[in-house]
Amino acid sequence: MVKNTSLLNEEGGYESYTASAAASVPWTGVTGKPADFTPAAHTHTISEVTDAIGETATTAYRGDRGKIAYDHSQSAHARVDATNVAASENNGNIQINGTDTNVYTHPTQNDDYSLGFYKV
Repeated sequence: MVKNTSLLNEEGGYESYTASAAASVPWTGVTGKPADFTPAAHTHTISEVTDAIGETATTAYRGDRGKIAYDHSQSAHARVDATNVAASENNGNIQINGTDTNVYTHPTQNDDYSLGFYKV
């Protein structure tokens, strides 16, 4: 704070003042800050994670979240020679490198399980 306007170019013209709180300050005005904010290595248990995105092998389940689809996504199943993939005119097929390839066959049995009517 200014103590004496006639001494603005000298230390005696000012009185030290420490604010209890500031709404905002420019980053360049913050002194004593570290140059880097490197995070320390650490771990968390799954019960400590409250904002996880997606499913894990332990949280996915059959039904609307699709544990079967999750398990399949984790397996080595993609063809390494597929350099050109396109739509096929045949239901359940795709064109891989110009060859019509079956990738899905609809279930043919008519029980509750295959129709999706099963107790979870």
